[in-house]
Amino acid sequence: MALSLTEKLGAAGLLPFVATTASLYLGVDYAEPLFRLYSFAILAFMAGSCWGMAQGITDEYGAKDNTTLVAAIGVFLLGLCAYFVPLAFATGLFSLGFIILLWLEMRAIIRRVYSYRYKRLRWSLTLVVVICEAIVFSISSGILPSA
Repeated sequence: MALSLTEKLGAAGLLPFVATTASLYLGVDYAEPLFRLYSFAILAFMAGSCWGMAQGITDEYGAKDNTTLVAAIGVFLLGLCAYFVPLAFATGLFSLGFIILLWLEMRAIIRRVYSYRYKRLRWSLTLVVVICEAIVFSISSGILPSA
């Protein structure tokens, strides 16, 4: 089965995470600010997507998805804070933000809108991003020495 455009774009979106993680390991000077900026940019983009999705859906009783609205704004603010703290701490905050967004998208009210392939894609993308965040944490905290 051929990959959909969404799957291709999702995979392409991982390249900067993987490239900046490898660059940090190799000691490239600009890698840390790029990793931090890209983590925040994607977290903000995904939070905005969840916020936008919550605007247009209701539960089985016709109620708006206020949990997603509030949590999406909270995740954006979490990412903004993470951008300004030491990298070892920021990676944990960014990871938490990505996991919260995955949880929001897997809740029944939103999950029913997504295809099986998209849900599988979101799990895979989040897993790779959190692994990159964990590797960067390990590098920035000295657990994993740079090359």
